[in-house]
Order: sequence, then structure tokens, then C-alpha cells
Amino acid sequence: MMETLVSVCPMADSMNNRAEKSTSIISNVPVKDSTADPTNLDLTGGLGGDANVSQALPKRLGLLETLDNSHIQQRVSVPSTQWGVISPLIGENLNLRYQQIPVRDPEEGEVIVRIAWTGICRSDVTFSKGPYSGFPKCNHIAGHEGIGHVVKSADPSRIGRPVGIRYIGYTCGFCTYCRSNLPEQCAEQMNAPKHYNGTFQQFMTVPWSCLIPLPMWVFDSDGRISPAIYTTAMCSGAAALKAIRTASVAVGDVVVINGIAGGIGHMAGQIAKHVFGAKVVGVDLVWKINSLIPDQSQSFYDRIVAAPDCKGDQMPPKFFQTLEEMCSDLRGSSADTRLADVVINCASTDQGFAGFENIARDGGVIVYCGVPRGELEIPISLHNLIERQLTIRGTLMGGPEATYEVMEYIRAGRIKPITTEITLNEVPKGMQDLLGCRGIGKLVVKVNGQLPWGEEF
Repeated sequence: MMETLVSVCPMADSMNNRAEKSTSIISNVPVKDSTADPTNLDLTGGLGGDANVSQALPKRLGLLETLDNSHIQQRVSVPSTQWGVISPLIGENLNLRYQQIPVRDPEEGEVIVRIAWTGICRSDVTFSKGPYSGFPKCNHIAGHEGIGHVVKSADPSRIGRPVGIRYIGYTCGFCTYCRSNLPEQCAEQMNAPKHYNGTFQQFMTVPWSCLIPLPMWVFDSDGRISPAIYTTAMCSGAAALKAIRTASVAVGDVVVINGIAGGIGHMAGQIAKHVFGAKVVGVDLVWKINSLIPDQSQSFYDRIVAAPDCKGDQMPPKFFQTLEEMCSDLRGSSADTRLADVVINCASTDQGFAGFENIARDGGVIVYCGVPRGELEIPISLHNLIERQLTIRGTLMGGPEATYEVMEYIRAGRIKPITTEITLNEVPKGMQDLLGCRGIGKLVVKVNGQLPWGEEF
């Protein structure tokens, strides 16, 4: 039986309208990473401009100089209702419904995007509970790893443009944070699904300035690479790359990644191995390790060990010894250290944070990019931190330049993200699985799939 969304909260419409914070199309001016290395693509140049947003990208991304969209404008129609996954009321437990909802007409500065595929990030689970400050308290639609095409706009030149949706949609591009590669701290930022509803719907109404243009080859239908896989670059892949860059991973480094089988973790492992030339030791739950397919999983680690059941902040001696032996083996017998150069923690449970600073060598780097819900403190001795000269950093998902870079790694075959494709009506179950840490790799939702160029919707 079809259900129709009935607004139970007058705040819902105002949340959607809040997206009109700015009608200018100055969006996400990328800042070149100051840590130059052979893997760093030159993705500077800015994403500003109006009708020329796509052309402003580097030519190496494969964007067409022009787009003949006359046939698209004639053939594409947008329905008045659609299917989506919503949270009617936000509370302590997930409250997700797959039902029919209206397609909101775009206002000035907005477009409608037909969502082809979208990833599910564990933060979507977090955003769908709470509520968090600034997020909708009702009629909430999560999702922020989408790809699709613009199908309705007051500006006909935008029709048919392939676009991506990330959590960080708009940033000013000029503040101290934006210019310091910290766009997540920009005071002017606009986010999906905070300031406007997310990608768990067939048609998303969104400010044009909050989209990133995608190269035309993303939707090439030659069958070699499914477009769905590029959703992994929108958030998880970008977060993985930023964590590795933040840690200054170098060729030959030994990197321990906790949460290796998760969405961010397995991509961090692949990027560390196949792009940065590091050696990777993976840590994850024993059932996840037993579920991995050997030929596939070995692409993102060299050694793997089951995570211990830590009590308090104590790491079991046997687990520490095993990790030490693995690091020493990968480094070689002539090395003067037996511990990891870098520890990257992508775990989403509090057990994944106990004692991991002891795995890093003196002078090593520890990066945290996974955060369990609720307050969590990392117990570490200040004396230990200073005497061992450790560096501890936290990172988020970074800007669009990281997304583009990961997309190029995928296209070139340097990394192959592990994905499981589901349908839109399966999103509630998928979210519950992520809440229970029952996921491996990335969940990708086929919302509409490829644009049927010769058909009506």
C-alpha cells in the first residue's frame, strides 16, 4: 500500500527552504594540498562560475567542453511524487519508512537532480538519530554520497549535467579554513542532509551551488566500470585519502588500519597500498575477517588480525605481540623499529580506540577518522605523548578535490572498492545493519540507475 508523506512538523518545509543561503554560484574552490607528493593530482582551479561550472574543472577529468542537451530537455519529465526513505520523527532509535513523498519544485538557485545511485555512510545512521543540532527533527531524508543528472532547472544549460552530492555541498572558498584545507570548518558551509534533504529519494531538490560537476565518463555505459562504484569517492574514499595524506604516508611505511573491512577502512587500505606504496596491517572484527573473499580482500591489506575484546584502555598483550610481529615482518629484519609508522583508526565502536597509541613507533602518527556515537575520550599519558614524540590527528572527509582524485584512482584501476548494491526500499535494513556494525565495504543504493536517454520517466 502506498503511503503519502503528511508533514508532522512545520519545521520541515523551512529546513528545505533554508538552503537558499546564497544564490551565487561560487562553490567549493579547491585548495591544493600543501603536502606535495607524486600521487597529488593538480586539481586546483576552482568550481566557481555559473553556466561554466563543469568547464572550470581540470581537463584531465574528461569533462566535455559543451553538452548538447536539447534531446534531454524534450524527453525528460519530472513526476510530482516519488519514492523515498524518510524519518517522520527523529528519536533515539532509527525510524525509517520507505514511502511516496512529493517532489519539491526548485526555487531560485535550485535544481532537481535525478539520483542514479547513492552510497550509504554510517554517518547517515547518526544523522537519522538524535536529533543533532541544526538537523531536521522530522521528515528527514538522509544520504550524501549520490550521483545523478540535473533534470529540472530554470537555466536550460544545466539540464543533463552529471553531478555529485557530498556531505559538504557549499563552502565559501575564501575563509582561513577553506584555504587551509579544512572546508569542514567553514562557517558558511551547507550540507546534505542538514540544510536540505539528502539522496535517499528518487529526485532531490538542491541548490546548484551545493553540487559538484562530474566528468561525463562517470556514466559511460561500456560495461567496464559501473557508475555505482564512483559513489564511494563522494565521502568514504575522500575521507580515506585525507586520513592517509594527513599521516604523510610514504613508500615502504607500515600502516595499521583499524576497521579495515569498513567503508572508509578498506579504501584507506587500497589507497595506502596501491597509490602510496605502503604496507598495510588490517584490524577488524573476527566475523568480518572470516567473511572476506581472499582474492578481493588482499587488495587492501598485507596482513590482518582480529580485533581484541578490550576492557577499559588496556590492549591484550597477545594482540599487541601479534601486531608487533606483523609490523616487524613487513618492515624486514634489518629495521630498527618493530611498530607501525602510522595508525589509522576507522572503527565505529569504542572498542576500536583502546590502547592503539601503543602500536605506533616513537615519532609515529595516529589518525582518527571514525567516531562512535556519544562522548568518547582517548586515554593517553601526556608523558608518553611527549617522550615518544607522537602525533595524533583527527580528520574528516575533505573537499571535492579528494573526491575527484579517488575517482581517477578507480577509473585507472588502481583501487577497486568493495560494494554491495541494494535497492531504495532496502535502505532501512541497510541502515540497521550499519548501526550494528554488520557491513563490509560500501553499501550502494540503486535509486534510479542509468538515465534512460530515449525514454520518459
